[in-house]
Amino acid sequence: MLSHINKLACLATSLALLTFANAQFVTTNGLQFELNGKPYSFAGANSWTLGATDQGFIPDAIKAAQNIGYTVIRVGAWIMKDPSNNLLGSWGSDGEVWYQLWENGQPSINTGANGLALLDSAVQQAEAAGIQLIMCLINEWPNYGGQIDYVNNLLGDGQSQAEFYTNPTVVNAFKNYVSNIVTRYQDSPAIFAWELANEARCEEPECNGSQVLTTWADQISQYIKSIDPNHLVTFGGYGFFNDGAGAHNWDFNYDGASGEDFAAILDLQNIDFGTFHLYTDDNGATGPDYGLQWLKDHNDACAAANKPCVLEELGVNRNNLDVQSVMTQYQTYILSSEAEAIQGSMDWSSFYVDAACPNPSDPYAICASDPFYGQVVTDFAPSMAAKA
Repeated sequence: MLSHINKLACLATSLALLTFANAQFVTTNGLQFELNGKPYSFAGANSWTLGATDQGFIPDAIKAAQNIGYTVIRVGAWIMKDPSNNLLGSWGSDGEVWYQLWENGQPSINTGANGLALLDSAVQQAEAAGIQLIMCLINEWPNYGGQIDYVNNLLGDGQSQAEFYTNPTVVNAFKNYVSNIVTRYQDSPAIFAWELANEARCEEPECNGSQVLTTWADQISQYIKSIDPNHLVTFGGYGFFNDGAGAHNWDFNYDGASGEDFAAILDLQNIDFGTFHLYTDDNGATGPDYGLQWLKDHNDACAAANKPCVLEELGVNRNNLDVQSVMTQYQTYILSSEAEAIQGSMDWSSFYVDAACPNPSDPYAICASDPFYGQVVTDFAPSMAAKA
């Protein structure tokens, strides 16, 4: 398997030199992304497993993205294995895969064939294909390992997850992992951006409203820029606002209870663009009309900060809603001149490369077999690219 990986790596690297001979890193200019000196907007999707499944999956997934017209894929770059707490954060049809192993309370980096060698291959093949990756560095949730693994292993079970943001031992351990990943790929034009965390929040009393999370975002984004000043950095949050208690009738998305302050984090010097997520489950209080307002509010916040926004997770519950109707409503707004700051739109999942779609455990996926797939996926991608 190692020989196979090395051959793929050499081939991909050679192709990358041709594809990206004069490539520049993505930058921002006001509300625009720019690439090679030209405005750049994009459509894309999420694939946590791109660099953490097996060698056969990587080219198939990249090819599927190319066929649609996606130019950006968001991937999980944190995959951990922690046998001590039953949160076995690993996957892979050829066996378990992990980038970091917790053992006897200490982390170690796995650079082997079932570790970062797979992520290496994904980055190299993305370079060759002209695909860029948003690399997410940790997960709020325990899936495939997350923030709580650091806390449990370094401080002991039963501690507040808020310690992930404040305890110097934990923060330094995370910085060490970040340093390993960022330095590994800091010269790659396939990296669109480094993302601090997936949907980070801080709801415990010691979070001091949104101060703890904002301070942590400032600290970690500054640290990444000190290693790699060329690539963009973003937060990766759900996009919760902090308009104060009672905001929007005590709406969790707006009242600050999540510990995230979208506007405050967006204003940080080393956060280059905003990210937010949108899932619509039914026609209730947070239905499609609410979702449209959510889009508008984030566009306005990014416009006020003079930074672009990326809707990096978009999902509509196929069990309860007409996906085509809701997606069309959202996409019409995203493509409009009013949505001047939303320069990237990424479905939660819309380029499955196997027969697992639709999957009962993931009602937000859009499947190639869906009769509306052409309209909301393959037709939207070039329209989004042309928005720039």
